[in-house]
Amino acid sequence: SSTVFPYTTLFRSVPGAFMSLHAYNQLEHIVTEKGINSPALILDELNKAIVKTMGLSGDVGFVKHGMDMSLVKINKKTYEMEFSGAKNSGLIIRANEMIDLKADPIPIGNLSGSKFLLKKETLLPGDMIYLFSDGYKDQKGGSQNKCLFSGPFKEMLRGIAPSDCYEQKEIVLKIL
Repeated sequence: SSTVFPYTTLFRSVPGAFMSLHAYNQLEHIVTEKGINSPALILDELNKAIVKTMGLSGDVGFVKHGMDMSLVKINKKTYEMEFSGAKNSGLIIRANEMIDLKADPIPIGNLSGSKFLLKKETLLPGDMIYLFSDGYKDQKGGSQNKCLFSGPFKEMLRGIAPSDCYEQKEIVLKIL
């Protein structure tokens, strides 16, 4: 007998893996060779590079869907944090308060010409910073095979924030 692999299942991850490697190389070039260190400017440069590459290779499908990403830069002396996100948001939990770091609603690979915004926050001792994709909260599971969704996901993070990072990892894996 033979096994049939649907095209969408077999090949869907190849462009993502290719783009991850390409983006990594571009990020390294942007930061080390161009000396750009602002998260918003890094995302702008990465977007230009990806659009240029995908335009040359004719991969209009990728440019249509794009890649989600978030970046932070933390000044260890002043505790200033800079954040920029391409459809991937972040969160700071501070003494049981949630501070949303909203991402821009555009992906890397967008053709709109929009620039990414820079958000700044001064960190305090005990702050927990979370950067995440939609993968965990959209993962189906539990007795009813439902997604966790954004609200409960953020509440879970608020609940585990006082724990040390190793304990947080165990809790997150158990809930998953």
